[in-house]
Amino acid sequence: MTATHIVEAGEHLGTIARKFGFENFSVLWDHPNNAALKARRKEPTLLAPGDEVFIPDRVRLVFSRLTDASHDFKVQLDTLKLNLRLLELDGEPRKNARVVVRVEVPETAAATSSSEQELSTDGDGNITLDIAAHADSGTIEIDGVQFPLRIGGLDPIDTDSGVAQRLSNLGYLVLSDEGLDPDDLRTAVEDFQSDNDMKVTGEPADIEAKLEQAHDG
Repeated sequence: MTATHIVEAGEHLGTIARKFGFENFSVLWDHPNNAALKARRKEPTLLAPGDEVFIPDRVRLVFSRLTDASHDFKVQLDTLKLNLRLLELDGEPRKNARVVVRVEVPETAAATSSSEQELSTDGDGNITLDIAAHADSGTIEIDGVQFPLRIGGLDPIDTDSGVAQRLSNLGYLVLSDEGLDPDDLRTAVEDFQSDNDMKVTGEPADIEAKLEQAHDG
């Protein structure tokens, strides 16, 4: 039966679809009852806690084929693209760096595909790879140091938590084990504005466009 799912922190549409037994998150994303959510959030990986996702009934597909014969069936599975950009401490891109990424990859004909991939960043410090639509975590290793990856945990840019996450990713100390402190967020916003020759207001809404550009999303 149909349901409405309330998004929790760290969820994205791929993990929600898997939770309700759907292999493809596009079944939810493209459903007419989720049109308003799709228009507001733009990307299935950028959901905010409290968002509502309509969950339709699952439809069992039935095919009729002749017996005593061989039949091929092709299943289209949604995938996600993981885009990462590595920067030096001074903000310059980490060019042509060897990195090891460990995260679940999409199922293919080569069912034994390794979840560990060795890649090199490009001239702008970027790497891109396909990952399983329901993947929510992994690791990246560079210079022998391993860092955790939270996939799909980024909140929309028009939320305080989304601004704080992007500032933290860019090296501004905002988030801690205790969560988000409004005073820390304001200080980080002021630092970002100062570093980018902007009017210093301390208001998260004032840096959304510039921050999204600096963060590449």
